[in-house]
Amino acid sequence: MNSPIASDIALARLHRRWGADGVVADGPDALDRLTVTGAGTSQITIAPGYCVVGGWFYRTDSPISLNVAPNEGAQPRRDLVVIRANTAENACFPHIIQGTPGGSTPTPTRDPSGRWDLPLAEYTIAGQSAVVSSSDVNTAVRQWTAPTGAVPCTSGARPAFPHEGMLIYETDTGRVALWSGNWITVSETRYPTPWQPLLLRSGYSQPNHGQSPAWRWDAPDVVRLRGRIDRSNGDAIPHRAYVARVPAEARPRELQSMAVTTTHRRGSTASTRGVTSRLEIHPASRDTAGRLFLWTIYNPSWVGLDGVTYAL
Repeated sequence: MNSPIASDIALARLHRRWGADGVVADGPDALDRLTVTGAGTSQITIAPGYCVVGGWFYRTDSPISLNVAPNEGAQPRRDLVVIRANTAENACFPHIIQGTPGGSTPTPTRDPSGRWDLPLAEYTIAGQSAVVSSSDVNTAVRQWTAPTGAVPCTSGARPAFPHEGMLIYETDTGRVALWSGNWITVSETRYPTPWQPLLLRSGYSQPNHGQSPAWRWDAPDVVRLRGRIDRSNGDAIPHRAYVARVPAEARPRELQSMAVTTTHRRGSTASTRGVTSRLEIHPASRDTAGRLFLWTIYNPSWVGLDGVTYAL
């Protein structure tokens, strides 16, 4: 049986399989990306741009102003600005979905055979007011489309109707995720982060060998250390010595304990010079939070942090 494209709805359904809903972000049709602004008046303005709305297409090459309904309640009200595709009217147009004073932001309508909304922004209007200023408008809910590759979005405004195999790129986290019934992170593009210097205790320094003491994020909740530390005066590192400290954002929730490499000051052979000691990293709940303590009985001249990794 044939399935001819005999209606606008049928064509829109086909278009939905070609690309995700959203505002066009780049290229000659992007213009000003349908950016919503407020200027301290009873109107909001939608800048020129182009978008895909449930398989329909909308474009404006000049700014559009919409009137804001006064908030007659005492509590703030949140409204949602959308581009609406209306099958009954065979048209796409800007629209404001009015919220309820004291309530949350309204939910966009997604009816494959009726109205289909694409969020552009939300704004908050104070109680007993009809004015929306620039600081009242939040464009983070705006959704984007992409001709190829991952769809840009934020972690709080992912595509509302993902399809199997859809890829997204979260602009606020740098993550790339895949939809397979739920979102699965496939890449952390911002990790590992650049190395940052480790704060050494007074009297300790980097020896003239090995890497400089430093830390970085390997993943959003995984910290890695590197480098070597010795006594600035050349003396042995004493037992339970506090040698360095990680910054507040890298301090573990629980006490961390791991084996590290140290050097035996009195060793005369290779087997006695290289030894293992215990490193402890104190949790954020202690007064000594983030401090690195070395447990050893070998009087080492230095301690190596290479390979030390822990989860927060």
